[in-house]
Amino acid sequence: MAQMHPPHGPKDGTRSNAERKLYRVLRDLPADWHVIHSVERFGKAGNGKLVKGEIDFLVIHPDFGILVLEIKGGRITYDDQTGKWMTTDRENATHPLTPAPFEQVDASVRALKTFLKNTLNVETTAYPLARAVWFYDVEWQPRGLLQFPDELILDRGSLADAQGAIERAFAYNGISQEADKLSPEAIGRLLEHLVPDFPPPTLSEAISLDQRLIDLLTQEQSDRLIGLLKKQRQCAIPGEAGTGKTILAFETARQLALAHWRTLLVCVNAFQAHWLKEKQDAECDVNEEFTICDIAELCSQYAKRAGLNDAISAEQVVEAKGQNHLARILQRSVERLQRANRPGEWQYDAVLIDEGQDVEKPLLSAISHLLRDRRNGYFCIWYDPYPMQNPLKPHEYKHHSHANTHLTPVLTPILMNPHFLSSQTSTLPCLLPVVACLA
Repeated sequence: MAQMHPPHGPKDGTRSNAERKLYRVLRDLPADWHVIHSVERFGKAGNGKLVKGEIDFLVIHPDFGILVLEIKGGRITYDDQTGKWMTTDRENATHPLTPAPFEQVDASVRALKTFLKNTLNVETTAYPLARAVWFYDVEWQPRGLLQFPDELILDRGSLADAQGAIERAFAYNGISQEADKLSPEAIGRLLEHLVPDFPPPTLSEAISLDQRLIDLLTQEQSDRLIGLLKKQRQCAIPGEAGTGKTILAFETARQLALAHWRTLLVCVNAFQAHWLKEKQDAECDVNEEFTICDIAELCSQYAKRAGLNDAISAEQVVEAKGQNHLARILQRSVERLQRANRPGEWQYDAVLIDEGQDVEKPLLSAISHLLRDRRNGYFCIWYDPYPMQNPLKPHEYKHHSHANTHLTPVLTPILMNPHFLSSQTSTLPCLLPVVACLA
């Protein structure tokens, strides 16, 4: 395994799926390789202003030198007419790559040369520098471009032999393999300036690192679930207690909000809703905001919005005995809002429900009417299929079907196209069934 910096996963705040995936690929290089992810760089523009940039990856080997890697995900295209590079994301939205990836990697090489000369006080020849770009999600077809040679463009096909692809990139840059070209001291000096040296983590820090890894796995599963939701927008996702349903629901809501879908996440428990709101405040950007409510709070808000306060107070809603009463309140509120014909103010493009096994059928039906489009809107329920029974062992998920779960008769009248995933989408103990389910 390569010596990774940072060692336990991509740098905090990494938004690029391609960078997160390539981190894991490069981690499988042999132990004499060093890989540094997300190096900030500064340089002066032509007008003298300080400009901040980022080097996606530095790949270092004592027998070769330093490879500067710029990575781009999505479907990469080049417009011969305009000379512009574009990427198309998983939502089929196209974005210009400005500056072009080749300009970025060239700027990174220039910044690194300046750093070696001014900070380390060495000639750049002491640290042989190579450059390449990696288009993670595409099979690159050679185009013979003048601006950048095809031999320095790595693609999806390069993932099967990442080490070979990197060594070929060094070779095309005119850098041959030579034993101990960079001494351990030279590499150490470089890392000393590029990667802060911290003491071994304390127990609390180790727990935090583990949490980062869990968050990374959750993000990956959420990405895959979003991909499934493109084809099946209404589904029920089973998982035992403690397997990460709530976190996966939260991340799914976050991604839907980021894609500009007006999103509602409903919890049964008020304490859980409070915790998720704190998590949202701490972790989500402004463009990732979505609504979080527990069922009593949801019904109270809609009663106020529909003007039912004359008949039902917020306190009565909160103190309501049984979900049937809450369902009647919400249904009356929806009917009044429908008559007011102001859908933009109270309807959602996506409604997600956590702990769906605890939501009774009448309330579930009332909540589904908050969708702007009940046929094509996102309606997802995370639930525990056996809340009162012994949990399944991991190997049993492969052969078990949830098609006859007690939730089926509740969902079927509401969802136009219900879909039951055949295993968990957990982030904790049962990762193998997750991969089998979402692959």
